[in-house]
Amino acid sequence: MVQGIVKKIMITGLTKYAKVYNVTTGEVQIKVTNDINGTVNYDICVQNNVVENVRFINIMDKKIDFLGYESIANPFLKKSLEMYAKETKDELQNVCCNIIMYSDANGIPQIGLQFYNGNIKNKSISLTKHLSELGV
Repeated sequence: MVQGIVKKIMITGLTKYAKVYNVTTGEVQIKVTNDINGTVNYDICVQNNVVENVRFINIMDKKIDFLGYESIANPFLKKSLEMYAKETKDELQNVCCNIIMYSDANGIPQIGLQFYNGNIKNKSISLTKHLSELGV
């Protein structure tokens, strides 16, 4: 259930911002970083360059989050950053995650996560596998 919700929201956001910036979905990333207030920050990137800071509701392309999806996604993404920082023995403020869209062998859109320490990508994983690692 969580996987389907997160996948749908991220595909919606990546597609939306690809249209906004007139690029392909493969050129757009949603960068997730730690927020010291206990949540996460979202930036839209084009070819790995930050172009806009957004809120989760903007990614959903909705005016109101009636179903509370942000309250599902934020803790999952925060835990993902914490787990990766621990795995790489790095500080939480030094790591980030880029959410990307790609097509599988059948041409079906999928969501992947790319974890970075600073500007160095050290881990790429599918949303499905990552959620499994988190026990979701």
